[in-house]
Amino acid sequence: MTILAIDFGTSRIKAAYWDSERGEAVMLPIGQGGRLYVPSLFYVGKDGKIRFGDDAERELYHDPEGVLDNLKLDLDKAFQYLRENQHVKTSDLMTLLLGRIIEHSAREVKGFGGKAPEKLVLTYPAKLDYEEIYRDALKEAKYRGEAVFIREPEAAGWAWVKEEDPKPGEVLVVLDFGGGTIDWATLQVDEQRRPVMIPDLRPDGMTAAGLHVDDGLFDEMMRQLGTEARAYALSHRAQVLEQIRLMKESQNGRAVLSGDSSQPLDVRLGAESFTFERKIFESVVKRAVLDQAIGRIEGYMQKVVKHQQSGGRKQLWCVLAGGTRLLSGLEEQVKKRIKEIGKSGGVEVKFAEIAQADFATVRGAVLWQCQSLDEKPVDERDEVVSPDQSTTRQEKIKPAYLRYLPPIAGIVVVLIAAFFLILPIISAKKVELVEEIAVPSAPPVAPPVPSSQTAELFGNFVLIRGGEFTMGSPTYEPEREDDETQHRVKVSDFYMGKYEVTQAEWESVTGTNPSTFKGANLPVENVSWEDCQAFIQALNRKTGKTYRLPTEAEWEYACRAGTITPFSTGGNLTTGQANYDGNNPYNNNRKGQYREKTVAVDSFNPNAWGLYNMHGNVYEWCSDWYGGYESGLAENPAGPTIGSNRVLRGGNWYGHARICRSADRSNVTPGDRYAGVGFRLVFVP
Repeated sequence: MTILAIDFGTSRIKAAYWDSERGEAVMLPIGQGGRLYVPSLFYVGKDGKIRFGDDAERELYHDPEGVLDNLKLDLDKAFQYLRENQHVKTSDLMTLLLGRIIEHSAREVKGFGGKAPEKLVLTYPAKLDYEEIYRDALKEAKYRGEAVFIREPEAAGWAWVKEEDPKPGEVLVVLDFGGGTIDWATLQVDEQRRPVMIPDLRPDGMTAAGLHVDDGLFDEMMRQLGTEARAYALSHRAQVLEQIRLMKESQNGRAVLSGDSSQPLDVRLGAESFTFERKIFESVVKRAVLDQAIGRIEGYMQKVVKHQQSGGRKQLWCVLAGGTRLLSGLEEQVKKRIKEIGKSGGVEVKFAEIAQADFATVRGAVLWQCQSLDEKPVDERDEVVSPDQSTTRQEKIKPAYLRYLPPIAGIVVVLIAAFFLILPIISAKKVELVEEIAVPSAPPVAPPVPSSQTAELFGNFVLIRGGEFTMGSPTYEPEREDDETQHRVKVSDFYMGKYEVTQAEWESVTGTNPSTFKGANLPVENVSWEDCQAFIQALNRKTGKTYRLPTEAEWEYACRAGTITPFSTGGNLTTGQANYDGNNPYNNNRKGQYREKTVAVDSFNPNAWGLYNMHGNVYEWCSDWYGGYESGLAENPAGPTIGSNRVLRGGNWYGHARICRSADRSNVTPGDRYAGVGFRLVFVP
């Protein structure tokens, strides 16, 4: 059965689907350039035409009065009013939204075969039941499949169970910090390893979250503006609120705001700008969310601890999900208070991390339905290494051609185990060794089939669909460098290696291994840019293909995977997501593990486009000379024509978290070799 889940959030809309071939819940790129979300914005033009997401966001600067936001909290209203004498039905907005995403999934998900998903899973907050509204919208959209519904914190619990594989009887409290609501639920793992709601602890929540900070900041600004600026802000409210939201998110993860004057908190108001004083910013965050959230969560956790005591249990798990958890000081205060409540009641509270925590609800919703259908995952590639664990996953490379063999019972297991023994037998079979990423675009063209065993070693590539994106970092991004000036870049389609080139692959071509840390599936390191060029030339001669290093633009485009945050994982990075020096966290984030060596190239979860270790592990060489960026829109830029240093990207195992940012740039002379420098390959068929 084909399954699609949609999370209609207050700020962002996300979707995920069950990939039966990969055996996991996969995010569906639905935004421009393959972004994993679209903003929860709607636009109604003067002609009555409705747009949503990226299309609506573009109208913020052209026709702001026609843009409607915060719809999720107003779904129970029959009509949404925009201009004078103009209104639109709420049901029409939801019909458009759900219909378009369903159509998009049918077109972009290979496993759907061009058809709408057979089952649609929709999430909703703990306090707000939108099932009837969703059903009416689906009926208007002429969706004929089955629709099911799940509360957001319960869905996030399914994501946790998939990653942690807890024992039956274990209890989990999920705190889901969304854009419009903060929801919570307590789940207990049953004998079938499924999280089940505890009847005595009903799910609940509150409408005080990121949205309320935005509104509070807007109100504080309005009190200080003059008449003309106030009129502008009112007539461009949606546009100004979007700026405020981005400004707020630039401060996410900071334990303390006051006293840091290096990051201006500016909002543009036409030709003028308004700067928030940090004490005002901090007071709004505290008043709008921190104080209320801490108080309500305290009351709920006291009930949970009492329930644990009555059952004689001395331990429970707690996980925080959702983007608002990153509000300055929120996560630290919540965890501290929960630990205190648990300790006072004799219950140990352990905190778990969920990979891609911003997307936990929509991924968990898919896993919930997958489990109910008894569709067992076929691999464990989404295992997460938590910050306090030193072991990493050593996943075997799974060739994509297994997907094209006839479905003979039992043969798949035999083929995986005997891969290298049977490879010569099937080498003549025309099979595709490239895994496609479902970025909105035309169907991919398969690359030429490698003809030698050496080529087979380099068969793990992902098709990266071209697009336009903003390269570099915004001025408010913490710890940015001056050479990261933002500019628009357009890149064409290319294939990129899922993994950094391994020592086994290097040895297969050169017969040598210069690496400091030895291991066949570890990345080759201690190689210079010139060494890489000699290796690529030899590889191309053996395979008849044209491998090369990525350009700097291709590398950042692929690393971001449609995101605009400092990391593809969001506003911060943890050592459960990447290999770097955990003693030097990013943006005052919590410290983590320092492994003091490289890890296997398939460690941690891949980014949304299927690429592993784009942050940390080893720096990766790019083809470019280091220099300033081109101005204006650059199409397939290759960097300066001359220079003295070559570009490195991605950070490494012994570096700080800040150098792992998507936009961070480093550079050294082409002949230098370091234990923290390796590379990955790209090619264009």
